[in-house]
Amino acid sequence: MAAAVSILVRISDIDPIAAKKFIFHAGYWIVFVSSALYFWLLLKYIWPKISRLISAKYRWGLLGAMIGAVFLQIHEPRQFKIMYDEYSITGVARNMHFLREASFPTTAHYISDRLYVTESQIDKRPFFFPFVLSLLHDLTGYRVGNAFILNALASLLLLLLVYVFGVKEGGVGLGLALQSLFLSLPLLAQCTTSGGYDVFNLCMIGMLWYTGIQYLSQSGAGGLNLFVLTSIHLAQTRYESILYTLVVIALVGYKWWRERVPSLTWLSVVCPLFLALPLLINKILMAIPGSLETKPGQDYFGFYYFPDNAKRALLYLFTLDFDSSNSFILSLFGSIALVFLIVAVFVRRRTFFASEKDTLLFALITIMIATSILTLCNFWGQWDDPVASRFSLPLCLAFILIIGRVVGELWRSRPVPYWLPALSFSLALAFSVPAAVRSFATHELISAQENAWFENVLSTRSKQRVLAIADSSIGLILYGYPAVSTGKARTVKWKLNECLKNRTYDEIIVLERFLSGTAKVAEVPFDGRALGSDFVREAIAEVRFRANTITRASRILRVEGIDSLPPDEYVKEDFAPNDERYIAHLYKALP
Repeated sequence: MAAAVSILVRISDIDPIAAKKFIFHAGYWIVFVSSALYFWLLLKYIWPKISRLISAKYRWGLLGAMIGAVFLQIHEPRQFKIMYDEYSITGVARNMHFLREASFPTTAHYISDRLYVTESQIDKRPFFFPFVLSLLHDLTGYRVGNAFILNALASLLLLLLVYVFGVKEGGVGLGLALQSLFLSLPLLAQCTTSGGYDVFNLCMIGMLWYTGIQYLSQSGAGGLNLFVLTSIHLAQTRYESILYTLVVIALVGYKWWRERVPSLTWLSVVCPLFLALPLLINKILMAIPGSLETKPGQDYFGFYYFPDNAKRALLYLFTLDFDSSNSFILSLFGSIALVFLIVAVFVRRRTFFASEKDTLLFALITIMIATSILTLCNFWGQWDDPVASRFSLPLCLAFILIIGRVVGELWRSRPVPYWLPALSFSLALAFSVPAAVRSFATHELISAQENAWFENVLSTRSKQRVLAIADSSIGLILYGYPAVSTGKARTVKWKLNECLKNRTYDEIIVLERFLSGTAKVAEVPFDGRALGSDFVREAIAEVRFRANTITRASRILRVEGIDSLPPDEYVKEDFAPNDERYIAHLYKALP
């Protein structure tokens, strides 16, 4: 019933304005309640088992996870990489921390020596990762770098869960081997050192497997609450992860069929109502033009995208180029193991599905492959694009699980030899280190490089006295700068002019990108990332991240054009120097 109500929210005719206000003000508190329930149940279940981590069996896995988490941090630069997704996610966490609002900042100004967010928007992504990040801000203080710390902790937990899976399939040796094999994936290091939620999403998939094992190992409804809440919070991590709720439905049905007695709890019945939030967000943003970043007339999703995207995905997965973020070894062994698993399912289907852990593993891998296929059916599903390669991570984790299951079966009658983890770690060093050191995929993300460079340019100036303008203002606000977006700046020319005349800010500095040709050819603004000729400016710094592009930071001197004149009602207002209303008058000119 609760799930049906959540689905009705998605298909019903709800006023978008009212829905946006609801999400804006209530989104944080809904995630707060669901997360409080989840963390309480998790702590209640995990706390008695903490002592196992220092036992002989798990001590090596914890050590391996710690070494692996540090290894992932060594070569890749820690910075925001996928623009402007990671800024938006971290911006939501910022507003949750400061304002308890489920939104990200788009415009901010210094007023009375404090940075105030004057405009915010609702993000299209679910809120669980930003909520956890805001919780880290609450506990340790606001720092932009907390996003990187959270991802580092998520990678530690992910590697520990991979080890636990390996131990259950083939002992300590297999657990260490799977950890090492996962480290051979340069993409994992790239995402671990970013501000995105992709590693966190993998961590939640691992938690779904772990809580599913606990649920199936108990009789009746034991462990069901934690299993259901894990799936709900996985659905609130990435939007396509809502499909993992099908794993819960399948496993609950399987257990009912096996025990011949349906068993539920009130909490498991009510919790699907929390799915209404991501479904409502999806409904609102699907109706907003441009929210999915498609061009006019372009479909976001279509099966006709699949053939070309699948071809490019195969090239990405199996390339041996050190400039690629893939792992050829993982893709090769994973594909071979997948063939073995498919044959085993068909040949031994009666005994295979008699096993609880195999049934869970089959359901989980099926959804992981299904979500990977769905990403290949959207317009931005080219995995060989450094921006989109992160969509392959669930499939890479599926390869790890499949390899673990097949190797565990091959060594079923004897322990996995310890030369296997040594070989896996040697492969990780041989293949992942050169790719991570070169960081080609990271350096290909030109928008990330530009914004990091622009922040360095601004760092020599007082944050209170400089207004920054960039294609996306979110990152600048995260670092404490008053900022507006380039698109907004074009629509409020007169306000920028007034800020210059009134010395509201000492400087207004803009980040722009131009395409350059030969010396005789004029520069061409790149994809709207320049203000236009009405803004008279002087260059203060520039850099080339590509041979044919110029990234430039410029100081605005004045704004010309008829629409740069203030409206009559603003001009007619006249105040004495000691009139307090004069301050409010100046605020009206803030862009």
